[in-house]
Amino acid sequence: PAMTVANAWQLSSHVGQIDNLDQLLKQSDYVTIHIPLLEATKGLLSREKLALLKPSAVLLNFSRDELVDEVAVVAALKEDKLQKYVTDFPNETTKGHPKIIALPHLGASTLEAEDNCAIMIADQLQDYLENGNVKFSVNFPNVFMPRYEGVIRLVLVHTNLPGVVAQISNILGTEKINIARLLNKSRDSTGYTMLDLELTEVSSDLTDKLKSIPELLKLRIL
Repeated sequence: PAMTVANAWQLSSHVGQIDNLDQLLKQSDYVTIHIPLLEATKGLLSREKLALLKPSAVLLNFSRDELVDEVAVVAALKEDKLQKYVTDFPNETTKGHPKIIALPHLGASTLEAEDNCAIMIADQLQDYLENGNVKFSVNFPNVFMPRYEGVIRLVLVHTNLPGVVAQISNILGTEKINIARLLNKSRDSTGYTMLDLELTEVSSDLTDKLKSIPELLKLRIL
């Protein structure tokens, strides 16, 4: 979602840039729609836009049925001005038509998807428990730092206020402990800091000093 248009064109030299929707529709053999349904996009593929498609074109809609004038789609199919329409929002207009493939909107509920979700969840939990990395959390920032042998990792969850990382660094500096790597991210009121320290063990004295930081919510030693 945060990718810029300029960066998108750098993904592959085989990807060409189209300046406007009309040009896209006129040139494409297959048009696939993946946009949200908003007031600005409702009815985007209107009768006039559909008329720009090649008679041999295939239109695929996996977003929302209201993005397309499906009455106009049926008319275009009847007049051989469109080859086929594929949608995963079956309704009275589209279901049962010989030139329309209407699928249930259940792409995330296949056996393969369920298996992949279970594996993904287990992998993410393992990575969090063993390495402190966070991915797809609802209330923590996404955090990833590669793990290397020979270091101890500290994970500190704290309130997102100025000066917390400085307090952590000062404590480690006073103890003459070198920080090999440090990563700090925040999300709303929560701060998340990971540090790799060149240590073989963490003393109880160091643990007590870190826990004395007023903003600290949780300390993990990995």
